[in-house]
Amino acid sequence: GKYDENVLAYLVRHFFGSIKDMRDIWKTADAFGVNTYALCERMLVQMLYTGAHVGDKIEIFRAYSREMGNEQLRMAFLSQCCYDYVVKEQIMDSFIFRGIMQLYQKEAFMHRVCKMAFLQYYAENRHEQDDRIRQTCCAFLRDLLAERIVLPLYKDYQGYIPQMDEYQDKTIIEYRAKPGCRAVIHYMIQDEGSPEKEYSTEEMRDMFAGICIKEFVVFFGERLQYYITEESEKGSQPTRSNSISASDLEQDDFESRFTVLNDIMIGKTLHDYDTVNDLLLQYYRQEFVVDSLFKLR
Repeated sequence: GKYDENVLAYLVRHFFGSIKDMRDIWKTADAFGVNTYALCERMLVQMLYTGAHVGDKIEIFRAYSREMGNEQLRMAFLSQCCYDYVVKEQIMDSFIFRGIMQLYQKEAFMHRVCKMAFLQYYAENRHEQDDRIRQTCCAFLRDLLAERIVLPLYKDYQGYIPQMDEYQDKTIIEYRAKPGCRAVIHYMIQDEGSPEKEYSTEEMRDMFAGICIKEFVVFFGERLQYYITEESEKGSQPTRSNSISASDLEQDDFESRFTVLNDIMIGKTLHDYDTVNDLLLQYYRQEFVVDSLFKLR
């Protein structure tokens, strides 16, 4: 009753134990039906400032959110969870992403890592999407593109907004660099049967907290070979190498001029010149329509 709430309020004001001790008090108080709002708030603030890990942190946040709670504190906690999900690749409860959408609809300030995490979660859990989630995904995609943020998951959002069509033909290499290091990619794109070329070298773009990307367009019959080095004051360290051919890539049903060009190269390889001629006609017809309808500004 009220006596229990007064006792809990006293403990919150004067108890300076560890976060785990407070968690134990919270569990006991919650089991007796005592209002734990102030204790939940204290624990959330302490978790954010100390970085302490508490296994029940989502349940604590859920209890705090039932009372609505301070919007800035909720947003800070959600941002930390999204950082852990995107950067540290920790498993995260779906309640976090419902909380993001709720605050976004209230026009709260939304950090880019929350948008990245939201898109990543619903790319991996498409069955959970509804109309409201889809609209929120479209808004977050536009916001990230405006910040020139490019992510491999864009291919999972083909058709959501027109700008996603630009990434339909892209092969996006992602690498997670250690703090204080730059990721440098050394690559060559080689045609089948052609002599080996020299490797080109380029620094990968850091999208957020060491998540680095490099975009390529790989056609049928071409192979992308690359290796990545991490550059720091201590020198250069090779970390990963791989090769990718067009046949290794997932083929989309979405039709674009890239897919037409790819099909032309396949037809040429198979000596199916009737198909090649039909596809060339289709390509030039599409190019003519596009040039007639749209002008660069």
